[in-house]
Amino acid sequence: MNKMSIHMQIGVLEVIGNQDSNYPGVSVYLNGELVSKTEYNSDTKCVRTIAYTDIEEEPASITDYNKRGE
Repeated sequence: MNKMSIHMQIGVLEVIGNQDSNYPGVSVYLNGELVSKTEYNSDTKCVRTIAYTDIEEEPASITDYNKRGE
């Protein structure tokens, strides 16, 4: 597991890598709470970013990145 921590005025931002074969990527946490995930989606063959808020458990947004021409 790869991990990086950044200390900020509002707490600790942690980026943790995962090697899931279908969804490899990183998760971002602020003070232990999930903020976002960016991962390769093997179903759609794109990089997907899922953002969360501290209000809802469901994602606030999901954005797919597809490199043009591929």
